[in-house]
Amino acid sequence: MKHIAMISLILTSLVAIAAEQEPTATTVVREAKLGLTITGNQELPNILYIVPWQKGPANDISPIQGRIVDEVYGPVEVNVFQRKVKLHRAHKNKKETSEQ
Repeated sequence: MKHIAMISLILTSLVAIAAEQEPTATTVVREAKLGLTITGNQELPNILYIVPWQKGPANDISPIQGRIVDEVYGPVEVNVFQRKVKLHRAHKNKKETSEQ
């Protein structure tokens, strides 16, 4: 029992001594100044115009242009295509024979 009392007395005295000691290291705290600086050309300010959505110009295709597009990308019948190929070959052969 004496040992427990002695140990508790030593522990409490150590805690009291530790509480009385002042910290040896000093900490220097400096104030930080926060701010915002914006620099730019004040002679020519940036301007942003926001306008509502406008409908663009209509794509007007003339009837002639529409027919040309339809002819180029339209469906082709087999017999018409074969006839055009024969005419093209005949024209090409005629051109080659006239050059010689």
